[in-house]
Amino acid sequence: MVQTEPNLSPRSSPSVLILMPLFNESQFVSSALESLIAQTYTNWVLLAQDNFSSDSTPEILKLFSSLDSRIMFRENSQFLSATSNWIALYEYAFQNFDFEYICFLAGDDYWSNEDFLQSSINELIMNPFQSVSVPVFLVEYQAENRETRHSISIRGMDSKKRIVDYLKYWYNSNLLYAIYRADYFEEKMKHSLTKFSEYKGSDWWWGLGIALDQEVIANDKMIYLKRVSPIRAPGEETNLAISNLKEKITFIIDHFLNERHRLESLSATEKFRIASFSVKSWWGQTIRALIHLSSTILKSKKRE
Repeated sequence: MVQTEPNLSPRSSPSVLILMPLFNESQFVSSALESLIAQTYTNWVLLAQDNFSSDSTPEILKLFSSLDSRIMFRENSQFLSATSNWIALYEYAFQNFDFEYICFLAGDDYWSNEDFLQSSINELIMNPFQSVSVPVFLVEYQAENRETRHSISIRGMDSKKRIVDYLKYWYNSNLLYAIYRADYFEEKMKHSLTKFSEYKGSDWWWGLGIALDQEVIANDKMIYLKRVSPIRAPGEETNLAISNLKEKITFIIDHFLNERHRLESLSATEKFRIASFSVKSWWGQTIRALIHLSSTILKSKKRE
């Protein structure tokens, strides 16, 4: 069940609708909202949905929504899975708002550029046959004091090269935070290959579908900063490494045994290419997970 707050305005018509599913984001959500309010492009509405947080996230959202009418806020009356919360927010948005563009902003991330929206929309306006503007993703691993930078460029590549680059470099979940034309986003959410579900690998298929379409603009001037803050209790490193390995193995089994129907609409050649590159990609991740577990065990023994 979802409780709707009074400040919602159904059938509002912003140019850009920004969705923010939340759960216990009190540490960083203010900086995310401030990066949005600072945008030079102003014709946007933020629809946030709190997933029964136990911290002060709802209070922070209520404060910001009282200060800026473009920030709209809903609360779940019970906890949902992360995917269910995401889908419920998306469905409500498409049922109650009219908009040209859509994007997601996570509660612990932020846009580094004040013209993030303006620049992204300009790119799509100047390229009417493209449907996605993808920024550079700067991923900050706070617990490890390091960061990585991911950017993409797929225009002009053949389908094999696009798939290879996607599997190697795109970091599939990042693509959720690009700027999309609304009609294209809705089409992807309905397609059997790319639609989101409780299946853990659905974001992987989402990214793959976009790679196959080749409707992406790489906007390397705009920076989306993603914070990664893994919860690592002292002494729990080995258990986390084991959990990571189990997750990779489970995903491979589900991916290849239960999700083959997602390939039905593709040609035999594309099926073969995706399958072969998928095997290389996910087995590579499994090997890295094994190496991670081994090194974690060795470090643990040395400390003892």
